[in-house]
Amino acid sequence: SVRFVGNRSFITFLRHGNVAERLTERPRKHTQTATPFQTSCISMQFTVCLCTMMTLPAATRLRGRNLLSIVDLAPDELLSLIGIAQQLKAAGREQLQFLRGKTLAMLFEKPSLRTRVSFEVGMTQLGGHAIAATGNDFLVGSRETPEDAARVLSRFVDAIVVRTHAHEPLQRFAASATVPTINGLSEAAHPCQALADMLTIKERFGTLTGLRIAY
Repeated sequence: SVRFVGNRSFITFLRHGNVAERLTERPRKHTQTATPFQTSCISMQFTVCLCTMMTLPAATRLRGRNLLSIVDLAPDELLSLIGIAQQLKAAGREQLQFLRGKTLAMLFEKPSLRTRVSFEVGMTQLGGHAIAATGNDFLVGSRETPEDAARVLSRFVDAIVVRTHAHEPLQRFAASATVPTINGLSEAAHPCQALADMLTIKERFGTLTGLRIAY
């Protein structure tokens, strides 16, 4: 779960609060209310930053995709995703609205601390909302078929994270969902942890090329 800021100058601007609100708030001594032109410039800069994100190498191919295993990502897609994560991490914790009005459903058959918190915080910082079902609230393939659960949830939310046991029901779930499905941990893979590890390695060594990893 990542956040995006388009350029360093805009990051610096955001660190001083919501720019649009600051420029349009009640005038103080030696300040003026923002003109329509100033507000338009702010909106244009925000749009440029969003467009920059969408035109990063391989970014457009990731839209609407499932992530069940790290091998679902081509090398250039993986590098683009890590690059975005690095920019977001450098941006700090400013609230953005790229996912305003979007809802993420998190279905956890297994206990979760880091995975659940990171997804919830990421959605909040992007302006979205996360809801969670845990334990017996949701059991893939037990209470109802993966296909039925996926079709129903797809009508309510914009993406789904599933932390489960067997991998095969998760595959069936993702095949039937009409919104992106993310593997939050199954017996076969933990792609989100793998991405976090790769980001750490990239930060430590500066590259992922030519490295040997002992696991």
